[in-house]
Amino acid sequence: MELKCPNKGDVHEWLDSLCVCREELAQVGVGIDEKDYHSTIILSLPIYLASFASSQLAAARLYSPTKSIDPDNLISLISEEYERQRNSHSRRSGFPSSKTQEPDEAMAVYTPGSSNKLKGGNTSRACKPPVCWNCGETGHIRPK
Repeated sequence: MELKCPNKGDVHEWLDSLCVCREELAQVGVGIDEKDYHSTIILSLPIYLASFASSQLAAARLYSPTKSIDPDNLISLISEEYERQRNSHSRRSGFPSSKTQEPDEAMAVYTPGSSNKLKGGNTSRACKPPVCWNCGETGHIRPK
């Protein structure tokens, strides 16, 4: 009941080992009911996944107060969320930090009368002046 997933450990392996432990206990005559097993799963997970799993159980209770999520289904949901968060984290960490990233051309601001160069002197992606929606001229937003 007090087992914890190691910090930065593989949650898939951890959940598999919990399943194995439950089966081994069942083979020697120790049964763990679903409520206790749910608690063991939640308490053993990192906080971000424990919150996710707890909210899944709460949502299931709201949907049907007399039923709960099967532990195998809960483990499957947790595994999917773990993969989603791991992929999301790896995508974010693959990009340079916002301090070193050059501004996006589409997000760059043009100020009439200023240089069209982006920060750092890069002229290959210079900002173009906006075209007036009213008269079609460049260099001003709209006639005054």
